[in-house]
Amino acid sequence: MSDHTTLTQPGNVLPQADRAPAVGSWTPWGKADHVTVIAEGLVSVSTPSHGGYWLSQWRHTQMPPALGAVPTFAGGRWYEEDCDWALVCVAFPECFPADALAQAEGSLARWQPEVWARYLAERDAPAERDAPAERDAPAERDAPAERDAPAERDAPAERDAPAERDAPAEREDAR
Repeated sequence: MSDHTTLTQPGNVLPQADRAPAVGSWTPWGKADHVTVIAEGLVSVSTPSHGGYWLSQWRHTQMPPALGAVPTFAGGRWYEEDCDWALVCVAFPECFPADALAQAEGSLARWQPEVWARYLAERDAPAERDAPAERDAPAERDAPAERDAPAERDAPAERDAPAERDAPAEREDAR
């Protein structure tokens, strides 16, 4: 099995194994003239005309599922600098400045709203994803005492308590 995937132009090859791109190596945008390692498995690459990010297989597996599953413009684990970069930035915010993260979030929300919504649902529900046994526990889900407790259902709301109901009038009198 080859460590490279051949591009459409003869002689141009892209690193696909976990070998990071280097200056002079081929990228989806041409020959790399600048390469910066941002973090382990996260490399910024530029060519005279374009650029983006390359992720190692390990780094790619660390992406939130909603972001890692998005097909990129360049394909594979290459993320171009105009749109796909936002996926990398949101997935690894510790590797980017705060202002870049705000821009990336805005970009995803505007240009890929379905991806943004899936990501937010994943991010905001970690307990459900991490503890399915607790979420699906029959004792908690089907407990009649919690579901049918008349004392809780029929009890007056705390906001109806006389002390709180009279509190706004007392505050108006104090003015």
